[in-house]
Amino acid sequence: MNLKSCFSGRAAGWYLALAGGVLALISIVFYAVYGAAAGERNLLIYLPLAAVVVLEVLSLFWENDWLIALAPALGMIALCAFVVDSVYTFVGYFFNLAMFGDVSMMGSIVRLCVLMGAAVLLLLVSAYLRHRKTA
Repeated sequence: MNLKSCFSGRAAGWYLALAGGVLALISIVFYAVYGAAAGERNLLIYLPLAAVVVLEVLSLFWENDWLIALAPALGMIALCAFVVDSVYTFVGYFFNLAMFGDVSMMGSIVRLCVLMGAAVLLLLVSAYLRHRKTA
């Protein structure tokens, strides 16, 4: 099976899911950079995002409704875990308190929230669209 045959006969939902998987991969890289700067490593963020990437790679070769439904759920787990980990920084930023979180990391936190949120949104929308063109 060559790469061209993987992309032939695909509908918009499949391309949106692929874009969501790419955004999940970018989120992993950005979270690794953020984690190195903030001294934070949460497997509840790494593992679901990595699972989303693996599911999207599997969907290149194998079409299954469970893959389509599981990807946004795993992405949402990672997003919620990141927001819960960052809640003290949000509190410190919005209430101008220096005792909670690291306010200097607020830009990275918002960037990661937007990236993970966009990935989940793309995966969720793609789950309701066709992945194969009908003849």
